[in-house]
Amino acid sequence: GVPENAPGRGPCARAMGREVWVGIKLGPMNLWPFRLLVLHAAMQVTGQPAEHPQCRDPLFETHWAGKNDIQTLNEYPHVKTNLKMCPAFNQRASCCHQTFESEQGKYFTFWRRSFEEIFLRLNQHREAVIGTLPATLPRTDKEQYEVALDSYKKLFDLKPQTKCFTKLLTYAAGMMCFACRPEWFHYAVVEGPPTSVESVVRVRLARSVCLALWSECEDFGLAAVALTAAVRDSSVARRAPRPVENLDMFASQQALCDWMHDQVALHPFKLPTAEDHQLGLWEPLAQAESDARSDAEASGLEHEVAAEE
Repeated sequence: GVPENAPGRGPCARAMGREVWVGIKLGPMNLWPFRLLVLHAAMQVTGQPAEHPQCRDPLFETHWAGKNDIQTLNEYPHVKTNLKMCPAFNQRASCCHQTFESEQGKYFTFWRRSFEEIFLRLNQHREAVIGTLPATLPRTDKEQYEVALDSYKKLFDLKPQTKCFTKLLTYAAGMMCFACRPEWFHYAVVEGPPTSVESVVRVRLARSVCLALWSECEDFGLAAVALTAAVRDSSVARRAPRPVENLDMFASQQALCDWMHDQVALHPFKLPTAEDHQLGLWEPLAQAESDARSDAEASGLEHEVAAEE
């Protein structure tokens, strides 16, 4: 069973008589994704502060210094010793300060809930498939239906689910902490003239990041591919009134790495859509702060991996 005080515990789906839980095991937000490739001069990407100001990463433009309605980044790097969510930036000049952690926690909570919603939608489709089952069914269709339900059972297995989504959330946590890095321009490919607001088109991640992601998500990916095939082959599953969840991002290492980069790395402080509000993914700020701090400060947790400069 999953302990009641498990970190990262959120809304859970019910399937096969038990909870479908996104098993998240995180300490303070760490920098695991940022074993980055420092760009070489030959790549024609410069990192001069005069051209790319510190603490002005376009990924976090909405939180640049100068606003009064939300917590913002430092205008210039400062040395802090009280950072709890990104402690690797303590005792060094960074763009973060403790009150900014309310924003980091809010957006991290959004990503956590976004991942949880994948399982809620999967379970809704599973229940719709069961509800579509007719009283009589040819033997072949019955067998394909049973294969589809068995595939759902394997996908909901806690062990591969926990391994994979803990790693995905570690990646998201790393992107929250990327906001702290003054020399962000060494780790990004940007477009646009420096005299105006540039845009980041790629975050430079070491190949080891993708390898580590897939090592934790391969088992879940195999189950996802099997489920997709089983639903496609089952006439009953295809008739379910609810849409089937798209799990193509778990089909291969490259697909998952590309999806996480495009969805999370390029949009770390993603704003919720109207649908997200309807689904309850975006909770009030005070609750988001409370949840994020509880996750980050839960006793007994340790970093899965250390930051590597």
